[in-house]
Amino acid sequence: MRRSVPRLPSSLSALSSCAGRRTAPLLVSAALGGLLAVSACSPIEPPQVDASALPDTTNSSGPYEVTARVQARRSIESVVLVWENTSEDTVQAIRVAMVADIAGVYHGEIPGQGAGALIAFHVEATDSSGDTAADPTFGSVAQCGDQYCFHVDAPAP
Repeated sequence: MRRSVPRLPSSLSALSSCAGRRTAPLLVSAALGGLLAVSACSPIEPPQVDASALPDTTNSSGPYEVTARVQARRSIESVVLVWENTSEDTVQAIRVAMVADIAGVYHGEIPGQGAGALIAFHVEATDSSGDTAADPTFGSVAQCGDQYCFHVDAPAP
C-alpha cells in the first residue's frame, strides 16, 4: 500500500521569509495535519536593561554598588557588570557577574579605586536566545563614550 506524504501548508513558506531578519517565526497553536502553521514573523526583542549611574565620590575604599533592572520576554541567562579604570596606564575591561535579589534587581560591585580614578562601566544582559542588550545604550553618555562613569576624588582637606 502506498502512503501519501502530506503537502506542507503554504503558510510554512513564512519560515523562509523570516530568515536573515531580526525576526522569528510566530507559530499558531492549531495543528494542520500534524504540522504547525506559521502565520507571520514576530520581532526578536533583546532584554531591556536599566542600570544605575553612580555619582562622583571621595570614597577610595569602595566597593561601589551598581544595580540594574532587567526585563525580557525570554528567560535571562546572565547579567554582567563590565567596568574599567580608565585612568590606569593599561585599561582592561573587567567582567563581574551580577546577582538578582528577591525583587529581581541585579547587584554587582566595583572594588575600591584610588583617588584620581575615572571608572567607566555598563551592564549587559543576555537572554536564553543569546540576544544581548546593554545600558547605557551606544552614544547615550558623552563623557565616557558609551558608558556611565564616575570619578574617585581626593577627600577635601
